[in-house]
Amino acid sequence: MILFFFAEEPPRGATEVVPVSLNDEAEDDPVDGDKLSLRDFLTDLRLIWAVRSFAFSTFAFTAITFISGALSGWGPAFLQRVVCTDAADAGRCKSEINYKFGIIGSITGVAGTLIGAVLSQRYARATSNSDPVICCVGLLAAAPFIYLAVFLPPISTLYTWVSVFLAELFIGFTWAPTTAMLLYVTLPTQRSFAAGIQTLTSHLLGDALSPIFVGWLADNLYFNNDDLTRGRALQYALYPTSAFAVIGAIFFGISAKYVVGDRRMVEIQEHEQIGSAGALPEPSEAYFGQGSTPREWMEDPTLKDREASPRPALLP
Repeated sequence: MILFFFAEEPPRGATEVVPVSLNDEAEDDPVDGDKLSLRDFLTDLRLIWAVRSFAFSTFAFTAITFISGALSGWGPAFLQRVVCTDAADAGRCKSEINYKFGIIGSITGVAGTLIGAVLSQRYARATSNSDPVICCVGLLAAAPFIYLAVFLPPISTLYTWVSVFLAELFIGFTWAPTTAMLLYVTLPTQRSFAAGIQTLTSHLLGDALSPIFVGWLADNLYFNNDDLTRGRALQYALYPTSAFAVIGAIFFGISAKYVVGDRRMVEIQEHEQIGSAGALPEPSEAYFGQGSTPREWMEDPTLKDREASPRPALLP
């Protein structure tokens, strides 16, 4: 309600234009400028997936949502089956586990996101691949704690909660850098579409699928092995989530290889489409089709003189 009554609605299409003059801030009419060219649905779809840093970061983000869906869907049930063995106290025990999971998720969600955002701002530069590196390190750090969170419940409840806390905290490092990366490796006219593609892909193949997969695997293990309890079968079914953290880290590592070049390409395409000659040089064949690489773009002297750009901007 506060946003509805007091927040001013920004003009639609404001990010799809630039001022007619580079020195004109266009404060009076933020949409008074040259429109970036629009493309049809299939062309945008093809061009967005052709951005390699976007594609690999989307695969990595899908691995993150797979982990989150599996652990949030089956984590409490697993702990309840292992810890709540006293029938007389089962109700209180299950409620306490659900409560602790909620508290830990809330704290680590806020703290992890803030830490990831601070790290992204601290190390972000136009010539830096820090965002996918932060995500890669966060997932690699989370992987052993995910494994311990599944392995430790029969041994120690305290260390289990510590592992859950650290695993979710490190996973939280990835939220802000992933979003920032999406914004600066796609054109302004494609960003909302790219965000929709990433959201659909990550949830459809991630947290929508992982609870089903874990439940199916646990049932198959339980019914095909007479010596397994339901709790033990569910434990074995949850172990692959730690492997998905490593897989996601690998995808972020691959994305780090391409993100600088993809960001540079977006900046060149923006200037090419609007025909302005600002801080970047005029696009030429040196950047297209003659073996140019992200390394060559990164070593361009005009980039070295640019100030840090913690947030993506239409004009540098």
